[in-house]
Amino acid sequence: MLLNKKILVASILYIFVAAGAFEADANDAPLWKEVGQWTVKVDPTLGNGCFLFALYEKGTVFRIGINSESDVGYLILGNPEWRSLERGKDYNIRIQFDDEVPWEAIATGIDLDAGTAFLYAEFSKTEFFQEFATKHVVEFHYSNKLIARLSLRDSYEALEELHRCQRAMWSSPMEDRPSDPFSSEPAASDPFAS
Repeated sequence: MLLNKKILVASILYIFVAAGAFEADANDAPLWKEVGQWTVKVDPTLGNGCFLFALYEKGTVFRIGINSESDVGYLILGNPEWRSLERGKDYNIRIQFDDEVPWEAIATGIDLDAGTAFLYAEFSKTEFFQEFATKHVVEFHYSNKLIARLSLRDSYEALEELHRCQRAMWSSPMEDRPSDPFSSEPAASDPFAS
């Protein structure tokens, strides 16, 4: 079962990474709120969709949300050290939350603005979000090798904040939303704004 897309909508195009690990522009994805290790951001390029993002030791990046165009959940995982990851290639990965039954997924190598390839996988069950929010650790395996083991500290609170963010973004029809939802000032390029 999928989470209601009016509650959670997220996008896949931009990632913000701290400490210079990547060259993505933080201004492309406005900050909603920080929740523990998680950053809740808004992607204005795809209808102001909210997403969760975390940066881990050694540069591993993890992002999770809902793709509103295809109405499925997604995750993005990457590390600048994974130089052999090929854009456009499919990878069979296994994802396991704590000691739950693993999820099997086909992840595709995608290219983001920073020129680093990331794994992108979709899922269609809200149980995936439930495990993300209620478990302590997620492991990613490729070819029977552990490629990432990530703490999910604060994930429950972060997912709740993601819901609040998305509800705020969905509070008005898409065509009525300002291009900068955080500004109370009219756009300087609009000579008719008062």
